[in-house]
Amino acid sequence: MGSTSRLNLADWQRDEKLLKLDGRKTGRERSVPVSEGSWRCMGAYLPERQNLLEKHGLGRDPALFLNRRGQRLSGEQLAVMVHRLVKVADVPLVSLHHFRHTCASDLLESGVSLPEVQQMLGHATVVTTTRYLQIADPERARAMRKHPLNDFLGTAVQPLECIP
Repeated sequence: MGSTSRLNLADWQRDEKLLKLDGRKTGRERSVPVSEGSWRCMGAYLPERQNLLEKHGLGRDPALFLNRRGQRLSGEQLAVMVHRLVKVADVPLVSLHHFRHTCASDLLESGVSLPEVQQMLGHATVVTTTRYLQIADPERARAMRKHPLNDFLGTAVQPLECIP
């Protein structure tokens, strides 16, 4: 959550569909690709972000993600938002870091190479990434495609509905 709350508008590389991460934890800055759906959501969010800044007279705050008061969204606030979404979707959530694990496992299940996943996660060695091989399971991936969360995320959600 820490890196998400540190993201700035300049970290969003719209044309390349990339998000630049500062690498504070690893010491290595990296750019990670975003999905088409995330890219479209960012396109819808950014004008709302600007409106929010103007509403609160905050001008050009560099923070990418803002709370309702137009201030940088904290890791704690982001966690609250995710927990609300999980509750609405009626899915279990072990931890927020579980999303990272699930993404890595899903990429591996889909045939993305271990070094590519390693690079996206920012792992220094491929050995760290191999732990996701144990989790990767094609049956689980098929089950997740049937999950009601997919329908929920496919509906039109107002950009500011989830902001604490």
